[in-house]
Amino acid sequence: MVTSAALVAILKILKSGRATRDLPGGAGRFVHAVADAVTLCRFEATSAEDDDAVLSQILYVLAACVECDCGDALSDDDLCDVFQACYRIGHQSGKETPLLRELSKQTLSEIVYHISQRTGEIVRATAVATANSREGKAPRLMSPRNAVILPPTPTPVVPATEGEEDPGSPQEVAGPGTDITAHEHSETAKDPHGLPALIEIFRFAVSLIAPDTHGRGSEDANSLFGLKLVTIMLDGNTQHFRTNRALMSLILDDLSRALCGVVVSCSANVLAATTSLITAIYADFREDLKLHLEAFVRMVILPLCSSVKGGHDQTQLVALDALVELCREEHFATDLYMYYDCDLTKPNVFEEVATVLAQTSYPGDATLAPVHLLSLEAVSNRARWASPRQAFDFANNSVIDPWSLDDGSSAIGSERFKALARMKYFKRRLLSAAEHFNRSYKKGLAYMQEIKLLPDPLEPVGVAKFLKFAPGLDKEVVGDYLGEPAAFVISVLDEYTKLFDFRDVTLDRALRSFLSGFKLPGEAQKISRILECFAARYYESNPDSVADADSAYVLSYSIIMLNTDQHNAQVKNKMTLEQFIRNNRGTNGGEDWPAEVLVNIFDSIVTDEIKLDAGGASSLTPSRWEQLLRDVNAGRGKLQATPDHVEAALYDGELFGIIWGSTAAAISAVFEHTADDAVMQSSLLGFLSVANISASHGMSEVLDQLVATLCKFANEGLTREEVLPSGERSRPLVVFGEDVRACAATRTVFALVWAAGDPALVSATADDEDAAIFCLDAMFMVTMRNRDRVHAALPILTTYLGEILRAAKKPSPACEIIVFELIRLCVVLIPNDEDVADDLVESLRLFFSLEPTVADAFFSRIAAQIDSLIEVGARNIKTQQSWDTLCKLLMASALHPGAAEKGFSALSRIMREAANVNAVNVRSCLEAASSFVDSEQGGDERSIAALQLLSDANVAVCAWASNSTVTDEERTEVIAGAWGDLVRELGRISFEDTRAAVRDDAVLTLQRVLLGAESLDAGGDLWLTTFDSVLLTMLNELTETVRKTRGRDSGAAENTARIAVACVTKTFLQYGSKMKAEDGSAFGGTLLAIMDAASLLQKHAKTEELVDAVPEAIKNVLLVLCAGEIVERDDPLWGKMWGKAGAMDVELTPAALGLNPTPMSPRAEALPVAVEATSPQ
Repeated sequence: MVTSAALVAILKILKSGRATRDLPGGAGRFVHAVADAVTLCRFEATSAEDDDAVLSQILYVLAACVECDCGDALSDDDLCDVFQACYRIGHQSGKETPLLRELSKQTLSEIVYHISQRTGEIVRATAVATANSREGKAPRLMSPRNAVILPPTPTPVVPATEGEEDPGSPQEVAGPGTDITAHEHSETAKDPHGLPALIEIFRFAVSLIAPDTHGRGSEDANSLFGLKLVTIMLDGNTQHFRTNRALMSLILDDLSRALCGVVVSCSANVLAATTSLITAIYADFREDLKLHLEAFVRMVILPLCSSVKGGHDQTQLVALDALVELCREEHFATDLYMYYDCDLTKPNVFEEVATVLAQTSYPGDATLAPVHLLSLEAVSNRARWASPRQAFDFANNSVIDPWSLDDGSSAIGSERFKALARMKYFKRRLLSAAEHFNRSYKKGLAYMQEIKLLPDPLEPVGVAKFLKFAPGLDKEVVGDYLGEPAAFVISVLDEYTKLFDFRDVTLDRALRSFLSGFKLPGEAQKISRILECFAARYYESNPDSVADADSAYVLSYSIIMLNTDQHNAQVKNKMTLEQFIRNNRGTNGGEDWPAEVLVNIFDSIVTDEIKLDAGGASSLTPSRWEQLLRDVNAGRGKLQATPDHVEAALYDGELFGIIWGSTAAAISAVFEHTADDAVMQSSLLGFLSVANISASHGMSEVLDQLVATLCKFANEGLTREEVLPSGERSRPLVVFGEDVRACAATRTVFALVWAAGDPALVSATADDEDAAIFCLDAMFMVTMRNRDRVHAALPILTTYLGEILRAAKKPSPACEIIVFELIRLCVVLIPNDEDVADDLVESLRLFFSLEPTVADAFFSRIAAQIDSLIEVGARNIKTQQSWDTLCKLLMASALHPGAAEKGFSALSRIMREAANVNAVNVRSCLEAASSFVDSEQGGDERSIAALQLLSDANVAVCAWASNSTVTDEERTEVIAGAWGDLVRELGRISFEDTRAAVRDDAVLTLQRVLLGAESLDAGGDLWLTTFDSVLLTMLNELTETVRKTRGRDSGAAENTARIAVACVTKTFLQYGSKMKAEDGSAFGGTLLAIMDAASLLQKHAKTEELVDAVPEAIKNVLLVLCAGEIVERDDPLWGKMWGKAGAMDVELTPAALGLNPTPMSPRAEALPVAVEATSPQ
């Protein structure tokens, strides 16, 4: 009662909130006193219930001591003592009540949680202390005592019951009570706890995981508890563990070793918790687990996933579930492929994972089990990776050393992918070479020479590297080869041993490493030759550790004999340590070996057999784990930079190429055996996933297999017969409709072909041609007969047909059917249904994707069909995009010798009737007509006829613009758009075209268009812009042509220029008043610019016609401007105008032209100018 009351009082103090960090005398002293007193308390044992109550109060007090405000001041030793006491209370003898044991675990969990919350603070304090120690200050933290590491037989906390002896109690413990921990009382408080306590508690938790470290009680319960404690300590502290080397070492060594060891013999519950922690460790510490990942996957999870004795136990389900979770990790598959499958010296771990999952998901003839569904989920997840594959040619024409290839470790992105693809290419070749070597030494090496991986003649160093590093070699065959007496093989053996680094390695470890690559042959002479070479290499590397090579040889042979003696079941009388030491007396250069050397070797061999790696967790022997840690410390355990999404996508195609076969087979098997709708749907989604990815990679063989598989299931429903109770046979379609699997397979095969089929296969070979043509005819026939549903069918049809046309590289019957059946659909359906007209015309844009050779073969007939379409359906084509499609096809026909005539005929049908030209199609028609003007197909006559179409279009535009129903906004838009395009195009043709007749007609057409645009009722700004951007440009370009032209062509050029001068001046006279009213300054500038251009043209003129025509045209302009008082005498423009006129011709003066020196009165109206287009003479 006294102990209980005291504990209650202490607990109240700790819970009261008065135990703060600023206590008089220091918080550390206070919590040390509490921890010391409570952990050393003694009490009289009474009844079991009363004892449990006291022990429970001790647990409450110790937890409160750690969790109170001043609990952080507990020293490393105090914290370890508290932790040990809490554990022993609940796990002392194995006879504790379940309640006390669970309370002990709960208390430990709370303490661990509280400490884990301070991990970041502890790590930062350690970093500061380490930095201070480098500056000459002593480190604050000291290593705690080893009290927390439990001894094999824990100290009891209560005495044994009278009459019974507790085998776990120390013999010196007597009396009715006992301490709950074995440490001594101390008055001195030490520094607050830190990293040492954190490390010891983590090690304690790890020690609970491994089954051979448990004391009494349930091993599974302890393992689960240890896994729980480790999870608590890691939760949220990933970054802190990464930044501290000591903590990271616990992850890479203690924890990883325990996780790999516990799965050898544990329950499904422990395995589930273990694999869950493995997955979490991979997700959190992935960058540091390059070497551990192979151990976790290949030696722990995959062996457990394999079927055990033909059955599927709970352990296998748990392992598969863990593998499914890993497959969901973003980088898991890529990591396996990059760091193992593309490493010349590593096994193909990703391929092994794919194989195991496929095997376990295949039910065979057995009933579908949960294990199959788990595996199906994993393979389906893997099958959803998709990315186009990249092909490289790595074939070597000269001898190459594969072991010197760049592994891409210094690169990222596509460069790393290419380097790894190269490694994978040569790894496949090495695996093939290994298969040859395993069958025959000579054939294997000859094959290596043939594929340029070994030189001819052979060199020992190249063969040695092949034997040391090549994957897939039979280790027994390698051993037999290395033991051969041939001089070349002995040279190979010598080079082989030089590939090992034995410096500062004990002889037994060196021998283990040496024998890990091959199996010693059975013949004594071969063994002797191999060991002689090994001993010589070892002595060369460690001359201070062994007297000579012979001594190393003798001890090596003795170690092998000891290994056989200790681990051969047929040997009954095992060699003792004394016998081993006696057998090796005087064998170290005539001297004895140091006793500790032989003892260590003996213990190492007895506890850890020298054997070849057989795979599985049992292969993680202490020696192999030590080798793994040495590789980690050497910097070989780090992953390279994580691939970004772009680089990761590059690997997806390679991964899919590995798994698609097994994935498809597994999904098919599950689909065949399941009766569950959800599983069936999951299988069908798997089929579609595989199909989509294979289509993106162009893997037609995968699609073929999937279609064949699904058709097999569909056919089963069609061929199955059922007899009704009446004796009649059911109708086949009824039977098929009732077959859920057959119907689902049928729907899926159609969805698969539509979504993932490769249209290029339609005309891939001559053998497929007839079938392809039949299918195309059927598609068009179905579309034609379902014209009321054409809106639904057309997108599907055009998408599929577009893929075929884009894939066609030369004319074919299939292409011909597509092209002309599409146009026939338009010709038949558009006249009767304007609602589908635009969709149908839009489908003709597929022709733009035709290869030039294909288009050239069909275009004359395409143009003829377009002519027919416009003849019957032009009135129902309403949208600008549809007209743009038709006119672009006509533009293409303008350049085709056989299609130009029909194309122009089709365009003429549109443009010669003003009713057909409107605001929707005018710009597209103008563009098409310009193409025919520029084309030389049909000669000058067709180009001139096309210019007439442009003139007719102007009439239509003007008529439309003058309609009273047209708004000002619509009129402005047409003037700035279509009419402006027309004027600019005519201006361009007038000086760019090299044909004189076409050029002249273009100028006359431009004149008709400009002078006939009065009905547009446009303002002066339009005409100012037209002069500036079109007419003056035309006049200047023609002047430059006249200047450059010599000989016979000069007359034609000057004739065009003469017509252009007339066009410019007549247009100026017609719209001069509007321009003057709009902007007098701009008007004057335009007039002077015209006179300058005319003067320059006259200067370069060579014919009298042009020399006389220029001043005559300017004279007419001046007369009208003056007579109509458009330019008055008091206008500054008057003097400038007459000055330029006089410079052009001395007779161009007001007096010479008879103008009255006084202003006219009354003001005269502007003289009308009758303009008639005349043909050039």
